[in-house]
Amino acid sequence: MKKLYFLISLLLIMSACTKVPEVHVVRYEADKATSALSISWMDENGALQQTTQDFNSTEDSWSFTGTFEEGDIIYLSGTYSEEGGSQRLRILIDGKAVRQGENEYLPGEQGRITLSGVVPIE
Repeated sequence: MKKLYFLISLLLIMSACTKVPEVHVVRYEADKATSALSISWMDENGALQQTTQDFNSTEDSWSFTGTFEEGDIIYLSGTYSEEGGSQRLRILIDGKAVRQGENEYLPGEQGRITLSGVVPIE
């Protein structure tokens, strides 16, 4: 009987130690581009997504918002190949910018930014 109480107590203690993962709102943003931008990102299911977004002015923007759990991988990449292009990419967690990159086209080079990390980023 003592062994049974011990096992039940041990199971209760172990279940109390299980931490529920925290949930965070992740937002990917692309802006300040003046040409077509190929954008790749990791969604909340861990799947890599891709789109091509046409930007007509630096005022145009693209974004994706998802709910991610603690420990999930976050990833955002943007590429342009048109001369005179530019871009700014940002990853925000719970409204706070945690990764950012910006560049302008240099002749003979493809403009690419890749940002990544793990939720939460401390």
